[in-house]
Amino acid sequence: MFEAILMRINRRNVESELERWPKRMASSSFEQSSDYVFDNTAAITRLTETGLSQADIDAVETGKDVQPDNRSESLYGIVIRMIMLGLNNETIITHLTNKDNYLGRVALSRRNNNISSARQWLWSQVVSKAQQVAAKQTRDIHDSFDYIDESAEEKTSKPNQYVLTNAVIQKLGEDNLVFANGSFWRWDAEYGVWASVSDQSVKQIIQTVIPKLQITKSIVDNVLSVTKTMVHKEKHRFNQLNDGINTLNGTIRFIDNRWILTPHEKTEYRTSVIPVEYDPTAEAPRCMQFEREVFRDDPDIDDKIFLLRQAMGYTLLSSTPYPSFFIFEGSGANGKSVCLDLIRALCGTENVSAVQMNQMANRFQRAQMNGKLANLVSELPEGGRLPDAEIKSDSSGELTTVENKGRDPFEIIPFYTMFFATNHLPHTRDLSPALQRRARIIRFNRTFSSGEQDPHLIEKLKGELPGILNQALEALKHLFTDGAFVEPQSSKDAKKDWLLQSDQVTQFVNESCVLNVDGRVSVDTLYRTYRMWATDSGFKSLVTKKTFTQRLVISGVGSTKSGSVRYYSGVQIDPGDLLDDDDDDDFIDDESFT
Repeated sequence: MFEAILMRINRRNVESELERWPKRMASSSFEQSSDYVFDNTAAITRLTETGLSQADIDAVETGKDVQPDNRSESLYGIVIRMIMLGLNNETIITHLTNKDNYLGRVALSRRNNNISSARQWLWSQVVSKAQQVAAKQTRDIHDSFDYIDESAEEKTSKPNQYVLTNAVIQKLGEDNLVFANGSFWRWDAEYGVWASVSDQSVKQIIQTVIPKLQITKSIVDNVLSVTKTMVHKEKHRFNQLNDGINTLNGTIRFIDNRWILTPHEKTEYRTSVIPVEYDPTAEAPRCMQFEREVFRDDPDIDDKIFLLRQAMGYTLLSSTPYPSFFIFEGSGANGKSVCLDLIRALCGTENVSAVQMNQMANRFQRAQMNGKLANLVSELPEGGRLPDAEIKSDSSGELTTVENKGRDPFEIIPFYTMFFATNHLPHTRDLSPALQRRARIIRFNRTFSSGEQDPHLIEKLKGELPGILNQALEALKHLFTDGAFVEPQSSKDAKKDWLLQSDQVTQFVNESCVLNVDGRVSVDTLYRTYRMWATDSGFKSLVTKKTFTQRLVISGVGSTKSGSVRYYSGVQIDPGDLLDDDDDDDFIDDESFT
């Protein structure tokens, strides 16, 4: 086991040394190294034959995962690990002064590409000093080895926490544990996903590494702390390679206008996998029946079914190429709740959040949507207002900062798709084209009687998930090729109605005013009339006088001034809505209305 742990010393094991390296380079604590003299020991010509991990080989040859401003530190850490593996000096120096290797160019660049000078610099400034660090680590391993030997008797001296940590990492496998964004993440090869792991679970693993010791809380906590440091990835982002859909038996990718199943890749750092195996031959007859039942009486039934399928396919992506959010609108018992349940089943419960729209600006609540495929809101309060800013930014995948309670804030790129199911369309203060482009409204017009309802429907549909996935993939394929969602006529009409309903000023002008080139009315009088109209109409959130004026200008209304009085021109109040002179003056003067 000792040899295995010795081989397992990796880049994370020398982080503390790397932090001190710049000072140690100039420190007298290092013995002065003499000039390097070739000792006729042959170098191992292929790095793959040296015992280095694939991650280290990639770093040396291509610079993978090496930050440009940390090349020297990476070089130093790899030299230590090469020494710990027992590689001779000529092997180390040959590969790390090879101009074809990414890290080989560090020494060369410091010595103007003079190979002889570069070899001497690498020996004196890196290798000889790394040997002393490696020697100390080797002594530490020998001193503590008995504490991870299951056959050894219990010892009385303190075990080395770094060695125990390496044993924990070895037990989990090469690069299978990451600490990022305040949490542990562990690679699950069976499902092809990185799963969040609690500190308690890691502590349990720590205890299995040293079963015959009298475990103390202090030892376990210390090893846990060191483990966090050793596997920490600063500002690491998961799901960066966001093409394709992760399923139980592989990742489906859209290549050459068709879906292809590819193996799971650990280095893609995906945190979600849908609970479905991809079977291109699967069908979903009961789901097809359900869709036609829901939209039975609609003239654009085929387009509505296709948009619903596109929505389901789109939410499976861990990217946001076509910024959108969906509103399922209609009175009860019409199928929209079943559709949300079906989306939840297809995505997987663990990949779905349910943050309510009045909580979407809360940084703690927003953290719940990190890594989710969908956010499902099953019912909106009447008169509720959309979180316009969050919808626009999140549906576009804009970088945002969130926070888990008791932990440091961190940045995420959201990719969830937002779904609202409601009996009443929500209000919005943002009537910009950007929000309008994102809105996809599907009206559910049919009401199912109690005799028509199937209480076991969702379970039947769950049995057809592979076929439902195929339907969603086919619709998603058309989204990719067409570059836009299909828009049924009923959805266009619903969006117009929704925007008109949200635009109080336009409604007010249509109902209580007359547009007339010769018309004129004072700003205070017209705004006062609007306030009374809006209150009587049941609006809870009224626009300010500034916004009121901006909306009127869009409608073609101008403004003039006569003396100290400001007027709107080109509009007049409908005679039937004129206010009496003795209307409540306190209402007019209320400062909250300005």
